[in-house]
Amino acid sequence: MPLDPTSTPAPSAPLLAWLALASGGLCELALVALMRASKGQILSLPFAGACLMGLVGVAMMTFATKSIPAGICYTVWVGAGGLAVTAVGMYAWGEPKTALRIFGALMVLGGLILLKLTADPKP
Repeated sequence: MPLDPTSTPAPSAPLLAWLALASGGLCELALVALMRASKGQILSLPFAGACLMGLVGVAMMTFATKSIPAGICYTVWVGAGGLAVTAVGMYAWGEPKTALRIFGALMVLGGLILLKLTADPKP
């Protein structure tokens, strides 16, 4: 049975959209980790994995735009991915853990929470 793109989403659709968006953010973290592992070598398995994670992340965000406005969706996707990369960078990759970097990350997190709380589902 083909899906009708004009049909009304199921009540759980917004929750699934937010879960897809969170998964897309995790794909962005995997993308960056694999890019680091590739050490700049384009013809390598980690680089191919990074490309795949990028595609999966975009696919997840695209799915989420069915229920979440595109502007909020993209901002949350980029922000969540950026926060994840920043946290992993500071705690696993030896990047600096300064008070200002942590404060900046908390500001981004606060903005993401505010966007989530004020997001109306698509009509």
